[in-house]
Amino acid sequence: MNSYSVNFTGHCSQIRTAYKVCHVINHNLPHISYTKIAPMFKKLKFNAPDCYSKFAVSNPISPLIPSNAQEKKLFGIFSFERNLIQKIQAIRDYSSSYSMYTYNSDFIRLKSIISQLKYAKVGNCHEDANISGLIMRMNGYDNVYTANLKRGKYNLDHCVCIFNRDGSEFKGKLNRDTIVIDAWSGMCDFAGNMFKKYENTFANHFFIPEQGNFCFDNVHKLKLSDIELEELKRMHPEFLLKK
Repeated sequence: MNSYSVNFTGHCSQIRTAYKVCHVINHNLPHISYTKIAPMFKKLKFNAPDCYSKFAVSNPISPLIPSNAQEKKLFGIFSFERNLIQKIQAIRDYSSSYSMYTYNSDFIRLKSIISQLKYAKVGNCHEDANISGLIMRMNGYDNVYTANLKRGKYNLDHCVCIFNRDGSEFKGKLNRDTIVIDAWSGMCDFAGNMFKKYENTFANHFFIPEQGNFCFDNVHKLKLSDIELEELKRMHPEFLLKK
């Protein structure tokens, strides 16, 4: 899914830039997303319900001892899943309580997200979308936003970075020049093309209703002053794209 060997023939320069952003995140901040690997665990649970119940559900604190090679393998996988979920939840709980006192600006919040991805090495679409927006801002794209994906009245629990090809403000209304950067999936394209990709590819990762138009909600433009942007450039030169 995270493949960046893309043939850029026919892509506009803005989409090529968007793919560079995905590559920079993947290369400099490699991290695990539970949402991305959840379908694998779901399939294992379906194919081995007894082992899942034995090692992950009935006694999660002190699971039973595996009795054969197959059980040892499943025990390791289910233990990894449980530990990953606990790690992500612990980070979220810490961030939630800490934000009451500290995250009073996008500048500080972004530094915290970078630290999370760099050291804890876990994060989902929200973190990827925010860092995508930051990298775009650091490279001269002013009107860049994060937003939640919706279809009809349903929030799809997926966050992306969006901007208009001509550099104009995105005011909630899609047009043919609206581009989506989805570093979580490693994909970038015009919004209409991305909607088709979501519908065909990611139904196992998050709920996508069959009916309704795709749109965006909770559109947010990162509030960063010129001084803050220069400070982030100094701290993270690896986010500056090569021409």
